[in-house]
Amino acid sequence: MSGWDWALLLSVATMGTVVAYLRNPEHKAFMLMLPVPFTFALLTVGQPLDATNVLAMLATFGYTAAVWALRVRWGVPIIPAIVI
Repeated sequence: MSGWDWALLLSVATMGTVVAYLRNPEHKAFMLMLPVPFTFALLTVGQPLDATNVLAMLATFGYTAAVWALRVRWGVPIIPAIVI
């Protein structure tokens, strides 16, 4: 196993443990939105980090912000907000 394999294993285990112990759903959502395990997974398979990864992080953040706005600002129920 390479160093990136160990980093991936450690990051996934750490993130899972932290999410399990957090009580606030907003904090859990924030932790699950962090791109750390996905970045290590990409490095583990030997792919370079490029603009695609940055755009994917921005798209993930935009999706999360859109669901939040639909739910909190406009009162759309959570399931339809996720689908929209």
